[in-house]
Amino acid sequence: RLTKELRIIDISGMKFKDMDMTFIKRDSKGSKTTEDFYPQLLSSAIIVDAPGWINTIWKVTKSLFPKRMVEKVDFISSKESDTFKRFSRYVSKSNLPKRYGGEKETYPPLLDNLFGKDPLVFESEQKRFF
Repeated sequence: RLTKELRIIDISGMKFKDMDMTFIKRDSKGSKTTEDFYPQLLSSAIIVDAPGWINTIWKVTKSLFPKRMVEKVDFISSKESDTFKRFSRYVSKSNLPKRYGGEKETYPPLLDNLFGKDPLVFESEQKRFF
């Protein structure tokens, strides 16, 4: 059985001026490298609370991408009544953060152990992530 990656990209409140091209280029390069070594690893990418301008860009550009890739992208609003139902296709309720209708207190789970219980992580390092 193959393991698949699910990317949840929460961009609520993002403005066009907030876009950081350095991050986007680095993320794209990392995704390309991952795809080169692990083809078809990405199961789905969920864009949460995308502003209207992102939806417009997607509608205009999605025809440039292969159909198979377009089918992997899903836009979800955390304010809709069926948010959990749409997420449940991908994530169990116990692993889904509360802000999306799940039961998980924090996300990602690694942070629970890394910062909450690991005495070797210095306070200055904790502040860097929050």
